[in-house]
Amino acid sequence: MLTRRISGILLALYSGVAYSGDSGDIYLSDRVIQLVSIPPARAIIYDTPINGESCTHNNVPVLLFDEEQGYLLGKEMYSTLIDAKLAGKKVQIVTKGCWGKKDNSFPVIVSIALKN
Repeated sequence: MLTRRISGILLALYSGVAYSGDSGDIYLSDRVIQLVSIPPARAIIYDTPINGESCTHNNVPVLLFDEEQGYLLGKEMYSTLIDAKLAGKKVQIVTKGCWGKKDNSFPVIVSIALKN
């Protein structure tokens, strides 16, 4: 039990350093979520400002489904987004880095927390 708690604390501390942007606690009910199948497959969430990133489109985070490039759990995170949208629950979206070209880049979603 103690080992599990220590592991959780270390993961939380490490995670806080690794991420660079977040949405704060938000509702998705009034936001458009678009799926794009052209590689890399991705989900785009419109009108969702991300604080702490330096991408050119900080209000349009993307969820990439490209596991070969290290973007893991995309389908699971997408399911969480849809569940939250349909249930009217808040989420916190966390991002790290930008995807796209230098003058046309979007924050990359790396974590989604479903809130009460």
